[in-house]
Amino acid sequence: MAITVIKTDKNLMKFRTEMIKIDKAGNGVLEDTLYLKITLVDDKLKDLSKPAIYELDYTEEEYHKSLRKRTSELDKLITSHSTNPEWNPKGYSNNYEIK
Repeated sequence: MAITVIKTDKNLMKFRTEMIKIDKAGNGVLEDTLYLKITLVDDKLKDLSKPAIYELDYTEEEYHKSLRKRTSELDKLITSHSTNPEWNPKGYSNNYEIK
């Protein structure tokens, strides 16, 4: 499970991926499926909303690297609250300060 946190103009959003085994074909065979859960969170990453859930067709690493690259270009990526720092764009650091 990996987490990327971004700051919008008003909120922190947590993008969490996790692998879930589901029976996609309905034949009793469980398959690994990667899901993304997007949730509004507070400064301690406590959920403030129910998650929006999406199935992903990317690897966990591909998804988070792409999201972090795009949000870092807008200075919205919060590195202090994201896991897997090796997936952050090189040289980028934005630590969220609780005010």
